[in-house]
Amino acid sequence: MQDRGTALADTSARSVALAVLRSGPVSRAELARELGLSTASLTRLTRPMLSRGLLVEQQAATVARTGRPSRPLDIDPGQAAFVGIKLTGTVAYAVVCDLKGTELHREEHPVTDRTPGGVVELIAAITAERRAEFPQIAGLGVSLGGTVEGRRLVRQAPFLGWGTVDLAAVLEEAIDLPISIDNDVRALAQAEHWFGEGRGCSTLAVITVGVGTGCALVIHDQLLEGRQGLAALVGHWVLDPDGPPCERGHRGCSGVLLTSGAISRTATERLRRPVSFEQCVGLAAAGDPVAGEIVQHAADRLGLLAARVADLIAPERLIITGDGVDFVLQAEATLRASLTAHRAIRSDPDDVRVVRSDFYAWARGAAAVAIRRHMLSELVVT
Repeated sequence: MQDRGTALADTSARSVALAVLRSGPVSRAELARELGLSTASLTRLTRPMLSRGLLVEQQAATVARTGRPSRPLDIDPGQAAFVGIKLTGTVAYAVVCDLKGTELHREEHPVTDRTPGGVVELIAAITAERRAEFPQIAGLGVSLGGTVEGRRLVRQAPFLGWGTVDLAAVLEEAIDLPISIDNDVRALAQAEHWFGEGRGCSTLAVITVGVGTGCALVIHDQLLEGRQGLAALVGHWVLDPDGPPCERGHRGCSGVLLTSGAISRTATERLRRPVSFEQCVGLAAAGDPVAGEIVQHAADRLGLLAARVADLIAPERLIITGDGVDFVLQAEATLRASLTAHRAIRSDPDDVRVVRSDFYAWARGAAAVAIRRHMLSELVVT
């Protein structure tokens, strides 16, 4: 058993490694200030990581005030690689990323067997092929739409037709790697927080639009999971009490106003012909008044949703992304105006980033969950 002093040293060393991962290259002075460490303590903690090659010193830059050379610290991204797989009901999107979340490889495979056994077989085959090419692979992350508890237990995955499945346990029997499972929106937020648009923020909100409406929250650098993995569910938040009902009887909730399916259904009804989500956005861009009204209304209600999320946690940054983000890009001014109008308190303007992404960004999120495990629990840094 570790004594208290050793445990504290391990915690401090991990904090240093994580700070360099998220902020590097970073000077020792900045790192010491950020972590509240003395120069001597920082030197003691970084020395073994430098000797092992986990940390590297960048080329020296002269510090203007003192004239002394400063050698910023960074993580060696080639130390390890990670497989990330995003599961949908029909496709498995896979990437390999290095330790800093940079994508090294991508591929996709059809999901022909949605049973847990069939999915595990597919994931094992993908991972085996990638390990032959990238022998430094040190972990596997899997993300999916649904409820995931403890980064191991899938409680439900509607797109796959699953109830409770201990997916991590089953994968561990098939694959000799550390396994991490998470909800896809939380995994995406992990990647954005450490490697993407949320880098440098300690409090962050990610809202996704597409087949569903999702949300993930980072508070004081901790990704919020909640009891049984149920935090930040916004799919049934009511945004228009006079709107159409959802399958659960909620009028005007996120699911019937903001999803790509909902926008397609509304356009089909109002234009009296089949209209896909992509066609509706295209018609709006071309000046069709009905399609334009549908897109503008969805953007306005998304602004209300974003305002409610922002009122809850006062994030440093709000990221709006997902496979349905094209309608937001079409009506971004409306989104921003609605967000400002519905905020409870007038303050400095919210830092909103609207980010176009593809399904490989979600797979990178799964890899980020595996990187997180590696840095927090698998990696011995002292």
